[in-house]
Amino acid sequence: MSSHDNTQSEMSGSARDVIQARDISGDIHFHSATRAPAPTPRQLPGDVRGFVNRVADLKALDDALAPAPEAGSEEGVAGTQGPVMVVSGTAGVGKTSLALHWAHRNRDRFPDGQLHANLHGFDQGSPAAPADILGHFIEALGVPAAMTPSDTDARAALFRSLVADKRLLIVLDNAADSEQVRPLLPGAAGCVTLITSRSRLSALIAREGAARITADVFAEHDAVMLLTTAIGAQRADDEADVAELAGLCARLPLALRIAAERAAARPRMPLTDLIADLRNESSMWDALSSEDAAEADAVRTVFAWSYRALREPASRMFRLLGLHPTAEFAVGAAAALAGVQPRAAARLLDDLAAAHLITQLDRDRFQVHDLLHAYAADQADEADTDQENVQALGRLLDWYVQGAEAVRASAPYEQAAHHAPVDAPDSAVAPPSFSDYPSALSWFRTERANLIEAVRLAERLGLDRHAWQLPAALSFVYADNGYFDDWFVITRPGLAAAKRSGDLVGQAALLASLGMACRQSHRLDEASGYYNAALAIHEQREDLHGQAWLLDLIGFLQHDAGDFEAAMNTFQASIDLCRTEHLNSFLGYPVEGIGCVRLATGDADEALAAFQQSLMLHTDAGDAVGRFHVLISICNTQLSTGHASEAERYAALAIEVADELDNRGFEGAAFIARARSLQAVDRADEALAYYQRAAVIQRTLGDRVNEARAIAGAAKAYRSLGRQDEAADFERWASSLHAALGLPIEGLSNGAELV
Repeated sequence: MSSHDNTQSEMSGSARDVIQARDISGDIHFHSATRAPAPTPRQLPGDVRGFVNRVADLKALDDALAPAPEAGSEEGVAGTQGPVMVVSGTAGVGKTSLALHWAHRNRDRFPDGQLHANLHGFDQGSPAAPADILGHFIEALGVPAAMTPSDTDARAALFRSLVADKRLLIVLDNAADSEQVRPLLPGAAGCVTLITSRSRLSALIAREGAARITADVFAEHDAVMLLTTAIGAQRADDEADVAELAGLCARLPLALRIAAERAAARPRMPLTDLIADLRNESSMWDALSSEDAAEADAVRTVFAWSYRALREPASRMFRLLGLHPTAEFAVGAAAALAGVQPRAAARLLDDLAAAHLITQLDRDRFQVHDLLHAYAADQADEADTDQENVQALGRLLDWYVQGAEAVRASAPYEQAAHHAPVDAPDSAVAPPSFSDYPSALSWFRTERANLIEAVRLAERLGLDRHAWQLPAALSFVYADNGYFDDWFVITRPGLAAAKRSGDLVGQAALLASLGMACRQSHRLDEASGYYNAALAIHEQREDLHGQAWLLDLIGFLQHDAGDFEAAMNTFQASIDLCRTEHLNSFLGYPVEGIGCVRLATGDADEALAAFQQSLMLHTDAGDAVGRFHVLISICNTQLSTGHASEAERYAALAIEVADELDNRGFEGAAFIARARSLQAVDRADEALAYYQRAAVIQRTLGDRVNEARAIAGAAKAYRSLGRQDEAADFERWASSLHAALGLPIEGLSNGAELV
């Protein structure tokens, strides 16, 4: 099937699973005809409570949304851009609230879901890169990070392919300019894009035909209504006073809501006294730079008014939040900044949320508006010393490093050879802790963006140990989860930091990490360079355990490249080191490598002997991960010698170990082994079901090699079942995958023996 073929859907044999095969840049789904459909993205943040009026603006958005054509109709042909709407206006005018309220009112018009991204166009840091946003969208649409191309143009093309036949709403909040937005446009008639920005995005209007709705400050009546609702009609009986309060807030929704909360929190204080306080506060600040100095002055005045009303523990917490590298953070991160326990931090954050200075996103997660984030940073610069702020940031970085280390420590791997110890945290930091690996991975996925920004922050502060220890702790987590962009982005500056600090342990760990990232990305030459550089450091340090580990990694790299003689010599060198230094806990790995080389060169008996020895070593060491790998290797060897029943027995044992480890990747690999053993005894219908399950798992995890093996296996199962059309589709799909990965393709009816 060509790279431009549309999705084809068929029923798969007796399993009655729906098969959807797409080209290599698209997606593939296996799901039962009786099961619920796969979930669609529902990424909209919650609607705004107490949304006031905006009737004209909502109608303007409705009018800009022409009836969207059905996907696949003549009006909905590919390449026809759906409606693009821009809500522009000054800071604090309520653009995001308006966009989200409209989106929630209209979400039923988009049955394929809603995508949402904050583009951080006017945050303290850099605006979000379009490639990163595309990566998140593509992942939300079912394509794992490991299957996503690296450059922006290719990601944009893949995104357009994925949404071509869908009816989606895409909300792009806080855009910097037209160039940031343009790669994110879906180019599909059934999709609607809603953008908010302080910029007018004139280029988008001119070139893409976008409709602009300018959000203005509230009319006086609406501003008075918002305040009256918040503070109560009895206190607001003098409309002139309420109107004056609204005027002091420049009728900006953000300032109005903060002022209303301040008034509501002091029910016994006359409104005239509150107005006098705010008027006095107004004379204390110079105007912020913006298109409208009066509006900016009002915003800053209201911020100052609310900030000065905070008691000192809460006001200090607010200032410290301005130091956080992003606007979204966990309670634990805020606790580390303040040097307090999480419970105390949660109470302070609740106070700030009650004052509308931050917003609660989840039970232990908060967000601060970009204007308030900048204001808080200004207050930290004014009220606290540089030393105090750097100490707070050091505690924050301790928290992220300790979190990364806790994730690493919860992983079910033999790690002695490649573990780079991290420094103890500040005594005031309560590090994250996890009950199991799945909960650790959940934290990691939630904090992905903050972990990258933490490394960049450490770089700026010259805290090199934090900058390298964080990515070193996460190397195997990235390897398991396939976030290759993140892996490279976080590890390269970590390696530079380790070099600046002269830390050889850190350098070796991060060189090996980059080698693993390159090997999994099938960049074998680059992987070789990193591995050999890491090996040289271990030799310099006379770290024999580290040398044995790197030799094992290099041996498998040579095996991948087909250099079996070199691989044999390298594995033997690793074995010699392990035996000399009595590294019995690691010895099973290079022994298994010997077996892999023997099997690849046609000596199945010697391969099986090596695998059985490796299995015994891993069992004695209590290494379930190593045991799993060898069980798969024994299964493959038994199949190659025609012992299908023995192969099925070892595949079943591998599935048990995968369940014991609760490792989805292992489960998928074991399903492939089980499927192959079933197919060898003419049970193709059962084999197909296992191939299907394996393909879904490996696609989700981003294991491209095993996904390709599962697809190829499914093709052969279809052929055995006499389902020739499905077989041909999957053979072409398998060949495309293997060609893209640079793997050999031989033996299928179209020239691909892949499993």
